[in-house]
Amino acid sequence: MCALPVAAARPIVLTAAERHRLKKAAWGHKTEHRARVWVQIVLWAARGRSNARIAVEVGVHVDTVRTWRSRFADLV
Repeated sequence: MCALPVAAARPIVLTAAERHRLKKAAWGHKTEHRARVWVQIVLWAARGRSNARIAVEVGVHVDTVRTWRSRFADLV
């Protein structure tokens, strides 16, 4: 049985200002849950974590991590 190739995770690079703004949102009390999850995924991705590890850390499915990571990379 041959394994299918796995696409490399898209790298995320943040400026200091972006990182600061995202950290505030990640831990802000008024940030809605969905936004908090998205921000945490982006912050972990910027640290070079794998999609699988981010999924475990944040408590979501790896497909969710791939989706949000890709969406953020498309915005930048």
